[in-house]
Amino acid sequence: MRLEMSDIIQRIDREQQSLNITLYGEASDADILHFEQRTGISLPDDFKTLYRYSNGFEVGDDLFRILPLENVQDELMIGEREFYFADYLVFCDVWRVVIELKDPNKYSILYDIGIEKIKEQINANQSQLRLLYKSVALTQSLAQFLQVLFDAGVFDGLYDWGEKRMHDMLKN
Repeated sequence: MRLEMSDIIQRIDREQQSLNITLYGEASDADILHFEQRTGISLPDDFKTLYRYSNGFEVGDDLFRILPLENVQDELMIGEREFYFADYLVFCDVWRVVIELKDPNKYSILYDIGIEKIKEQINANQSQLRLLYKSVALTQSLAQFLQVLFDAGVFDGLYDWGEKRMHDMLKN
């Protein structure tokens, strides 16, 4: 049985306090339309359902949040069809959605994992370390993404999931 956004919303309604979730106000259809017109991105139905229920939320224990639509500005847009929609510790870690052009209900949620530190020479006397990132696709379901977050949190849930996917990807 496929997990649906309605299942996630029912869970939030039942367990909001124990999940330590602070919901933001609902996004109206006009808010969603404004986002789509401003960005040129048609949101998947799963995202519309979530945003109509709550225009983002915070999980207190993990300092994790689903970003409100109005917070997705130009700097959070990666390309024509993708944007950062969730963060941890105010953009220390981010998750993004990549939406297919022909069918906005086909999308992938990705996590960028730092995989290698590189020393870069700035000038003769100064260098800096830069972290290279590798993107790993976690899921094609916002409901599954949120289920993992709610079941195990950021560290034991989303991070471990991303690391396992990365390990599997590098192994092949």
